Amino acid sequence: GEWVELTWPAGMLVKEIRLVGPPPNGGDWGGFGQPATYGDYYIEAGTLSFGYQGAGGGSPVSVGRVEPLDNGGTLITLASPRVIDTLRFSVGTTSGRWWWDEVAALNEIEVIGQAAETWPLLEISEIFLPAAFR
Repeated sequence: GEWVELTWPAGMLVKEIRLVGPPPNGGDWGGFGQPATYGDYYIEAGTLSFGYQGAGGGSPVSVGRVEPLDNGGTLITLASPRVIDTLRFSVGTTSGRWWWDEVAALNEIEVIGQAAETWPLLEISEIFLPAAFR
């Protein structure tokens, strides 16, 4: 039931999303739980949901295992670019444990895209610079 959401003030044209998980064992503070007992830690499944201007931004995308940075993370390439202003990753299942708890841990979300529209350039008609006289 855990999730993380990113929002932008304007629409973004997105083609790819990379999710990066923590090291499956031997990570922060000397480790993630007890791999010998509970196995290595991973987010095993989740869902990416998209929104634009308060409405849905197309069908959700199922995500499998989220790999750590050492394995390049997990790259999700959309079938066609989407214009979105909200991206939510919801965790479905995890394996292993973070210390003694079954929780979700995610190190990074990388969104690969660009602004959906050209932003207007600002015109500067006058510039006032302060002057100091001796």
